[in-house]
Amino acid sequence: MAVVVRPVMLGHLSAALGSIRRMVAPSHEPRPEPTIERDSDHTRDRVDSILRPLDVVVDLPAEREFRLERSFRRAWHRRIDEVRQSGTAPEHLAHWLAVDPAVVDVGEIGTQYAATDDDGLLGVWPSRAAFLADLTAAPLLVDRSPGWCALEADQQETALTALRTLLESCPNCEGTIAESSPSAASAESSTEQTVVHCGRCGSELARTPIEGPTRSTDGHLPSSVGNARHSSWS
Repeated sequence: MAVVVRPVMLGHLSAALGSIRRMVAPSHEPRPEPTIERDSDHTRDRVDSILRPLDVVVDLPAEREFRLERSFRRAWHRRIDEVRQSGTAPEHLAHWLAVDPAVVDVGEIGTQYAATDDDGLLGVWPSRAAFLADLTAAPLLVDRSPGWCALEADQQETALTALRTLLESCPNCEGTIAESSPSAASAESSTEQTVVHCGRCGSELARTPIEGPTRSTDGHLPSSVGNARHSSWS
């Protein structure tokens, strides 16, 4: 998945993500065409300043929203379909990380979707759908956007998470993307968030607004993607 530099993943994160998961209230209501609203501090700071310079979103000033740029959207969905249908996600991840594909394993660990090798954890995602989305988006961003490799790890994390909210179908099962709110009993965030997930298989893609990384009680840095040995998707 990389170009000429040794490919690495979003970093400074760990397997502790399993302890910060939140239950999602069931919802099968389809949402309108996916957009990101830009009328909050979060979206100004993280969407305007990170996504727009990458030339992968279309700015809709009249609606104060972003949508995926058409050619990027087509390329991303096509790449997702190829990787999902071929069943070669572990091989693509191994290529990106420059590790032996024979020792890379991906699958569910508790409520998370994780990638491991003989040396331990490679990464953790909220679902297989989120894993496939990031795995296929990152190389497109490397090839398409000169500024991508210059972003800090947390900025790349924010960009990938935000892009997941703009997908039109689930990377895991091609189901319709829906939105719901976390159950009151399980939401740990101080900010009211909406869960973007698949209405068919229930896979969580992201939560909006996308909060910046914060320390958990055990000292680990929770995120949608975790890695103990690598620092960025570039």
